[in-house]
Amino acid sequence: MADGNKKKKDEIKKIKINKIKYEPEDLQKAIDDCNNNNITPYKASLIHNVPSSTIRNHVNKKSTSTVRGKPSTFTHDEEKVMVDYLVALSKFGIGLDVPTLQKVVQDYVKSTKRETGFKDDKPGKDWIFGLG
Repeated sequence: MADGNKKKKDEIKKIKINKIKYEPEDLQKAIDDCNNNNITPYKASLIHNVPSSTIRNHVNKKSTSTVRGKPSTFTHDEEKVMVDYLVALSKFGIGLDVPTLQKVVQDYVKSTKRETGFKDDKPGKDWIFGLG
């Protein structure tokens, strides 16, 4: 049975999604071209290398943010302080395991009464491993 499961896993192809990389300035230029020069989002996407669906959403006011992804819970400076703190602890031979670090961050979030996307204000393991 174990060999059969391994074989099935080996046969599953992983699909790699390539996200188109563009600068917010390029998106804004594409939006401006559509609004001011009466060109289609498709033509603007060819000129500025921004997905036409993204341009269309902005032109039709379905989206107003030029920043991709979810908003960050902490500022870059706050995350840097956390990383520096963890590095300092490690230099003294003190390491924090994932659950302990999650609890430390959760306590910080609750003490600052910050809105987060974390369940019960506790960051997930993906957030922990992406820190820094």
